[in-house]
Amino acid sequence: MQFLLFYLCCGLPLGLIEFISVLFIRDGGAVRLKAIYGLIAVVAWPLIFMVLFVPERVLCKWRRALDG
Repeated sequence: MQFLLFYLCCGLPLGLIEFISVLFIRDGGAVRLKAIYGLIAVVAWPLIFMVLFVPERVLCKWRRALDG
């Protein structure tokens, strides 16, 4: 639960800031391409934080659960 809260508190705001900043870039590029990049950023930043700060024991538990 604490990792989900950390994910929401740290990663999601960075992703949203990235998304908003990408939308305001005025370089004549396609708006759809910028929106897709922004959505990827909203997903990627929190995942980066989660991978960096999740303890090894939790990762091992997830790996065992996925392996079956």
